[in-house]
Amino acid sequence: MGVVFLGGRADGPYRAGTLAEELGPERTRTLGCLDLALAMDADLLDVHVGNRCGHPEVFDLSKVAIDADPSRDVSLDDPRSEIVPLHVGGAERGHERVRLVGAWGASRLCFRLEGVAPDAPDAHPSPICIVP
Repeated sequence: MGVVFLGGRADGPYRAGTLAEELGPERTRTLGCLDLALAMDADLLDVHVGNRCGHPEVFDLSKVAIDADPSRDVSLDDPRSEIVPLHVGGAERGHERVRLVGAWGASRLCFRLEGVAPDAPDAHPSPICIVP
């Protein structure tokens, strides 16, 4: 499965907090200028990102760390090395859908987000935990 990054939206510029309103605050974290929200559908992880600032920000999904309960190796499926740092334009938003490898049978997945926003090195958000 490939990675798709869809930038911008027809309904105007991204506003701070929009992802929390749409997907819920428990699934959303703010890292510097970026709002990040996660959702799952079977073994697919939907990653939503919105830039609350007026200038481009780097977003690096490859830096996400995944903890599973019960303990197992879970990773992002990236057979063609498509998960690379991307720039999210000022006041824009994007969406990626990535297959998770090893997630089947996990009762809970927690996504640690330190490092996904290199322009916010002091951001230490709490993990986003999802019951698949």
